[in-house]
This record gives sequence, C-alpha cells and structure tokens, in this order.
Amino acid sequence: MKRTARLGYRAALLVAAMAVSVAACSSGTTSAPASGSAVNATVSASASVPPGTVLRVGDQQDFLKLPLQVSGQDQNFPYTVQYSTFLGPQIIEGFTAGKLDLGMTSDGTVLNAQAAGVPIVIVAVARGSGEDTAIVVRPGMASTIKTLSDLKGKSIAFSTNNAFALEALASVGLKVSDVHEVNIQTADVVAALESNDVDAAVVPDPELSAYLADTPGSKVLTYNTLTNGTDDARFIITTKSTLEDPGKVAAIADYIRRLSKSRIWVNSHLAQWTQTYYVQDQKIAPAIAPGIVQRSGVYTYTPINNDIITRFEDVADVLRTAGVYPASLNPKSVFDLAFNADVQQS
Repeated sequence: MKRTARLGYRAALLVAAMAVSVAACSSGTTSAPASGSAVNATVSASASVPPGTVLRVGDQQDFLKLPLQVSGQDQNFPYTVQYSTFLGPQIIEGFTAGKLDLGMTSDGTVLNAQAAGVPIVIVAVARGSGEDTAIVVRPGMASTIKTLSDLKGKSIAFSTNNAFALEALASVGLKVSDVHEVNIQTADVVAALESNDVDAAVVPDPELSAYLADTPGSKVLTYNTLTNGTDDARFIITTKSTLEDPGKVAAIADYIRRLSKSRIWVNSHLAQWTQTYYVQDQKIAPAIAPGIVQRSGVYTYTPINNDIITRFEDVADVLRTAGVYPASLNPKSVFDLAFNADVQQS
C-alpha cells in the first residue's frame, strides 16, 4: 500500500490544528453492513447530526482535507470539523491522547495499534490503483546493489511494520536480521540517502519522484506492486469509544459520504488535481508532478469487502512472520462495515 510514514511510535506527536467551522442542514442516509461480509458491524450510522457536534480529524499530507476543498464537498458541514496534521503512526498517539475522532493511516499502523491494545476501528477504505513507493538505492551503491538479494548486509531505512519492505526482502529469502534496519521518520529518509547514512531506503511519493529526478545515479530496486498484488489502500479509522457517541457516528457517516464523492471528482479532474495537490500543496516541480499521477494512479473509496479484509490479513501474516504482530490477534476484528452504504461510488 502507500505506506506513508510507517514508523514507530517513538516519534513525538506533531499536531498543527486548524479548525474549519460551518453549519447547515444534513441529508444523511442510514448505512448498513454489507451482506455476506466476514465481519459484523457494531454500529449503525444515524441519519441526523445533533447541533454542536464536533468531528476532530487527523490528516496526513492533506489526503482528506484537500480533496474535499477542491471538489466543493467541504461546504455546509452540519457539524464542526477540526483538522490536525500528523506524521505517519503518530496519528495513533492522537487517538490515545483523546484528541481525535477520525483519521487516515496505513495497514501496518493499524495492526501495530491493535497489537499495542489501542481500540482502533476501520470504518472506510480508499483503494489505490498504482505504485508510489519504492526501495531506492543511493548513488555510489547502485553498482553494488543490483537486486533485492544484494541488500543482505546493507543498511536500509525502513520500519519493521512496513509490510512492503518485509515482503520484498522475503521474496528473495531475506529477513530483517539479514540487513541493517535504520528506523527513521519518512520525512528524513531522503536526507539519509543524500548524506550516505544509508545504502537504500523505502521512499514514498512525492518524495520518491523528486529524489529520483534530482539524483542521477540513484536506482529503484522494486516498486510496491511487488507485494502480493497489493492495490495500496488507505484506511479511515476511529475508536470504539467514538462509535458509542451517536452524534459522532452521524458526523462520520456524513464525512465518509463527502470523502467518497470528493475522490470521484478528483479522479475526473486529474489535471486540476495534479496542479492543486502536487504542485501547489506538496511543492513538487511541475515537470515531475504528472509522472507521479500517472504511476501512482488514483484512489477510490469502496465498501469494505472480503477482498480488502483478505489483503489486510495477508499484511498481518507478514508482520507475524517478522515477529511484530501477535499470533493471538484477529486482524478482522478491527473492521466495522456499518458505513459501507455511505460510500458513494458514482
């Protein structure tokens, strides 16, 4: 998946709060679990949002907020939305500190949270259609590290909850103990490559494309399409305690409807999205940005189904093999399908 900042919980919580507050009427719909699902829903999405409801949303790289803005889906919220920005797994600290009601993260981060006893619940999934993360070798090592097998004994910046890296190593018979793992924040990965502190690294876009364009002699060993047919998902998460609040549940249902509609708009306006998100928001060079979109594809919100759950279980199995996810845990238990009917697909 797009494994944005799958780093450990040791990093300090970075929060930049920004409140967006508008009020209007809601036209909610009641959601229900998908029939035949492997998981039973635990809540139902209410049709109305009580006055005064506040939804605190943890975002990463404006993945949630900006599509809503450019598509016009951020207008007339029947509740107050307060955004905070996090780096990777630090978003889990936002939930444990009681600062968030909803957020976005990766599969590895959810599984790590479950293993740590955090009552995280997945309520929606945005599936990707391309590749935007790669294992990259820095200049000077490209002649030595020609294949994944050559990573043995080399230093690599990644985290042991990064299923992509673990699967890539396993595909050539390597374990984490066969390489020198350097666990640093994703924001620092490119600097580590540029300073020769590591031989290789797992690098996501947009940093990936910028680094490759700016660094002649660097080399991609593999993109994340290597990993078990992954289509790269992002998970919308909340907590069990949040789902006990009918007002929050109603707001989440409305927010998911807006998110799914916003991605439909983005996917039909890719040129505008490329300029707004990659060039203006993420500060990517205009010459590079279209290539990112072409390679990484688009995101689409889809109802949680057995295919998504099976892939999630596959990631859990990879982490179990690496010793970072307990065998006693059931990865299915983090899914709640009550909001499936709120996902708009057209």
